[in-house]
Amino acid sequence: MKINKKIFSLMLALTLTVSMIPSFVASAASNYDDVAPSHWAYGVISRWSGGGYGVLNGDGDGNFSPDRGLSLGELAAILSKSFGYTDKVSVDVPQAWAKEFIEKAVAAGVYERAEFYDADTKVTREQAIKYIAIAYNIQPNGFTTTFVDDLYIGDEYKAYVNAFKQLGYIVGRGNNDFDPQAVYTRAEAMQVIDNTTSEILDYSDVGGEYSKALIVRNSNLTVRETKVEQNLIIGQGAYGGTVSLDNVSISGSLIILGSTEVSISNSTIQSVVIFGNGAKLLVNDGSTVLTVIVNSGNVTIYGNGDVRTVNVTEKSPGNVVVYTRNTTVTGNAIVPTPAASAGPSASPSAHPTSTAIVSSSPSPSSSPSAIPTIDPTGSPIAEPTNTAIAEPTTTPIAEPTPGPIEEPTPGPIEEPTPFVPEP
Repeated sequence: MKINKKIFSLMLALTLTVSMIPSFVASAASNYDDVAPSHWAYGVISRWSGGGYGVLNGDGDGNFSPDRGLSLGELAAILSKSFGYTDKVSVDVPQAWAKEFIEKAVAAGVYERAEFYDADTKVTREQAIKYIAIAYNIQPNGFTTTFVDDLYIGDEYKAYVNAFKQLGYIVGRGNNDFDPQAVYTRAEAMQVIDNTTSEILDYSDVGGEYSKALIVRNSNLTVRETKVEQNLIIGQGAYGGTVSLDNVSISGSLIILGSTEVSISNSTIQSVVIFGNGAKLLVNDGSTVLTVIVNSGNVTIYGNGDVRTVNVTEKSPGNVVVYTRNTTVTGNAIVPTPAASAGPSASPSAHPTSTAIVSSSPSPSSSPSAIPTIDPTGSPIAEPTNTAIAEPTTTPIAEPTPGPIEEPTPGPIEEPTPFVPEP
């Protein structure tokens, strides 16, 4: 049978158009029996479920239970999957499905170190904000909030709650109440996390503009000609590979969570914060990094680019090597002599002679991991012996002011239904 060419072309174009629609739009929340398209959190749950970021699971019976209270185990699972956590520490967790996630959240410094965690414990609204803030490296801000029930917000949580309110990530409940001791529902918590996140990348990206945090969850990819107004976070999921940043603008900080080599080209970055043991930072010629804060060990910083200051905090177990030239270094770091300055590769031209200045006096960490209750992990590494040459004088760097971001207003919350967690 002969087919009209115009009709055939039209059918082909229609087929291609349908196939290009993101799968999560139609396949995620619509598969949950208790999350109808009319539900106020339908879009958020869709985006973070199997067809989208692959973070959320149902109960195995077709339900998501959006109105059920969020547990410690569930929040740990959400954050672990979002950032691709790989590091773990041993913790006694009775619930087998949650043990790995709790251990990863503790290793990442999100949950406090403890010998025992009950994964079924519900998370209050104020607790959830603190945990999410630490995971996203959002700095606490101030001592009070503008919520009418500010008096009832715990002192250890107020600065985090205020930071989220100032950024527009939370608006509270009616009448400007935050209701700090109430339990976050699964849908409410996902709305806050979604408000904090612009995108999770498992692939290369060109020309993106992101008003909130950008998470890179995979390695061996390139982010080029990209603008990020908050933090750009290289998750532990990029472990052992390379992430190339070319002509990127970051108003917040570049956060490196894992053992990843991050290469910076044609960019000026205000702040880099390294939590990953074994991380490598390559700053190429034509790029500038104003300050690097190192909270981990076995870290290498090198390249022909301009790195102004490196601050190795007390959280670092040591073995931090700085090959870049004219860099002011504070804390426990190794600055090779000219004869040894070829750096980690066999090409001396890639790692110029270091003229960095070393101070043996450690400086406090400026990251959330410096909070007394947070203790990021890392394999102990023998501390090198350094010779103090001179105490450096550094110039403070202005902290960027993020712009407000709208937050969808949750609709009515239904009566919670039973939920059985699924790994």
